[in-house]
Amino acid sequence: MQNNLKRMQDIELKIASLKGEQIKIEQELTNELLVILKKQQALGLDFNSLVGGLLYVIDSIKAKSDVVEGWQQAGAKFCKPHKSKAPVPEMA
Repeated sequence: MQNNLKRMQDIELKIASLKGEQIKIEQELTNELLVILKKQQALGLDFNSLVGGLLYVIDSIKAKSDVVEGWQQAGAKFCKPHKSKAPVPEMA
């Protein structure tokens, strides 16, 4: 019985740790979306229109709409790390 109690406590600790990690990842995703909105100068756009568009996108993804593939390609291109054309100077 004590073995089961110990296992239960260990599982509860793991769950708490995973929930903390989940919150951290959600915050990182939120920050990434905010950066994208800033880069596109979209923070000043009509908020309801942005939300409505986002809801449309979510519904389209869930419905596996054909248009999603184009969005995925555009998003991948936008989020791809940009290589600098100038060489990075070496530190002495």
